[in-house]
Amino acid sequence: MDESEPDPPLDSPEGDGGRATLEPELVAEVLASFGLPSPTRLRTIERGSRRVPKVVVETPEGAFVLKRRRPGSAEAARFTAGLQRRLAASGCPVPRVRSTIEGDAVLERDGHTFELVEFIAGERYPRHPAAAASAGRTLVRLHEEMRNLAAPERLHGSYHDSPLVREVLQRLQERGEEATGGSITPSTLVDRYERAAEVAADWFKERPRRLVHGDYHPGNLICTTDATGSVRAVLDWEAVRLDLPQAEFAAAAVHFALPPSAVPAGRLGLDESLLTAFAEGFGPLRRDTAEIVPDLMIESVVADVAFLLDGGVRGERAARLGDTLEGLLEWIDRQRNAISKIVRAVSPR
Repeated sequence: MDESEPDPPLDSPEGDGGRATLEPELVAEVLASFGLPSPTRLRTIERGSRRVPKVVVETPEGAFVLKRRRPGSAEAARFTAGLQRRLAASGCPVPRVRSTIEGDAVLERDGHTFELVEFIAGERYPRHPAAAASAGRTLVRLHEEMRNLAAPERLHGSYHDSPLVREVLQRLQERGEEATGGSITPSTLVDRYERAAEVAADWFKERPRRLVHGDYHPGNLICTTDATGSVRAVLDWEAVRLDLPQAEFAAAAVHFALPPSAVPAGRLGLDESLLTAFAEGFGPLRRDTAEIVPDLMIESVVADVAFLLDGGVRGERAARLGDTLEGLLEWIDRQRNAISKIVRAVSPR
């Protein structure tokens, strides 16, 4: 929940330090390995992880996004590149992946992994019901296309009942109340997370994990510029994992139903018209799933905020973030029945 954004997704910057960059000379050398001429223009993308630099490169052969992933990520990058190619071939709104001149989906150079995908022009998620419905339809389409795809066991993961989330929460507790600085304390975060995880625990048991995007929020979508705000592209697939699709829906529903002023104003809940449209686009959930969606929402937003606080958000920003989280948790608790009703219908998935 990045309060520095005017239209806040729950994506997570990594602290207040400097952002890693790609020098023009390096970019030109990498592009040559992908069979492209030197760029005519470079533009740094100032969003997402500070440790994963990205640039838009314009060349005579078109525009692309070049990303340098973290060291040791080549195997994972090849898997996601193959997944993106399969989804794009099936008609899903996923950028096409460019291969190197040697036919590899990524380039390994000096311990780093570079990937190149087509640049998709468009707008940010405009936060109106038509756009929310398109985001919901796109998510379920991706889930359907990935439903029976095989994936390595290392991709198992979830924000639900997560050891990693608990490690982060423990670090915040050790730092004390200064870790949040607002009206919500680290102990409160732990309590809310554990209570929600306990409620959802039985529902999670024995349900099959499937591939999900893993980071489906407005900051990772490109939308059309017309009145529909339809999804043109789903970006940033490095968080893909094996999880429950319904759990991804619950986390994404928070992102896509946040009103634009949620973080700056603090203590606001979700926009029910956006939540309804996103849920209708995704399709109805079974009754037992719908009843635990509020708790999945709570787990997901506590995890998001915990990672932001652990990653370097401090002072006034942390206090504002904590106040927003407190207001959101209160809203979810008050609206539990309404949320479950919105996401449930006669023909459940």
